[in-house]
Order: sequence, then C-alpha cells, then structure tokens
Amino acid sequence: MQLGIQSSIVALSLALLATGAAAMYVESNAYLVGGDTSFARVANWTIDAPHPGWSIATENVNLLDCANVLKAPNALAMRYLDEGTKSAMAPTCLALARAVTTNAPAASFAWYVEALALSWTSNFAEMNDALRRSQLTGANEQWIAELRVALAEAHLDQLQPAVLQAHESDLSMLVLSARGIASIARRYTTDTGFRHRIVAIVETLSTQSQQDFLNHVRSALSKSR
Repeated sequence: MQLGIQSSIVALSLALLATGAAAMYVESNAYLVGGDTSFARVANWTIDAPHPGWSIATENVNLLDCANVLKAPNALAMRYLDEGTKSAMAPTCLALARAVTTNAPAASFAWYVEALALSWTSNFAEMNDALRRSQLTGANEQWIAELRVALAEAHLDQLQPAVLQAHESDLSMLVLSARGIASIARRYTTDTGFRHRIVAIVETLSTQSQQDFLNHVRSALSKSR
C-alpha cells in the first residue's frame, strides 16, 4: 500500500512538473520566437505566430509589441524589413488580438490593437466595431484612451457616429486628467484641424480646467520652439 501511495505521489509530481513546463513555454513563447525589439519580435511572429499567453500580463506585453510596431509604420526599423514581412504584420497582430478578445471580451487594450491592425488594411467597418468595443470596455482607462485618440484622429473621417461620440468622451476625460492633458495640448499645437474640436470641448469645462489647458498649450508651444 505504501508503495502505491509513493507511486501516486511521484506520478502527481511529474504531472505538475509537465504542466508547469507547458505553462512556462506558453508564457514565454512570444519571446522564444521573437527578438530583442518589438519590430524584430513581430517580424518573427509573421513566420511562427506565438500563443498570446495565459496571463493578462503576458497578453498585454505581447499586444504592446504589436501596438508599438503598428503605430510606427515609418520607423527606421521598418525600412529594413521586406515587403512581405511588413504586409503580414497587421494580420499577425490581428490574429493575436482576436485570440485574446475571443476569450476575454472585456479586454479593452486587445480591442484597441485589433482596431489598429484593421486600420492597416483599411477595413474601417470592422475597425469601428473594435474601437467601439475598446471604448465601451475601457471608458475610464486613460492610457488606452490616449492610444484610441491617436487612432481615431488618424481616421476621423471614417468614424461612425457612436464611435465619434465616444471619441469626444475620451478627449474630455484626457483633458481633465494630469496624464492626458499634456498629450492633448501637444496635439493642439501640431494639428490645426484638431483645434476647433478640442476648444469646443474645453469651453464646456470649468474656468480652472480651461486655464489648466491653456497653460499646457503654452508649455507645449515653448518646448516646440
């Protein structure tokens, strides 16, 4: 009987070790496939697509690589990649993001990456849907809102009414936040088409909030000289 118990313990230990090894492989898979930069990793993923990971932290790290690459189509690192690799990056990141949103419909950052990838292929109908889902699931996530704002502003003429309305809510939230107001002020100084729209939003805020925004705009202007 004692031998049977010992055998069971050994079998259980081996099973746990195997499970742990499998989990470690899945969690580190993207980096085992990839390289030492976001561009190198995503380029390699186009050949050997990684598992998105089992933990939220791992999923977000992998999705951040995709976001870093897809936000910078004109980066120097992109110029060294062949056209086939570059054209496969968005579909690869789209598949990675969808693997996350399929299992976690409230994953706002994954929805954003999905929208970003869809914008690369000018699939604006699905981009709107993904962006709207990010807005709904991460309405108070300032760091994701900053990313959404940049994407929405880049494709403003393609936004559906509900997405545009939520975009204005993102702008309102950011202009009232210590984190977001600086990025909104910088955009004000560089994007003339943006100015009248953000001014219309700022004018609905308190006098103090309006003054804070004006101060940040002055600061941004002084830094750009």
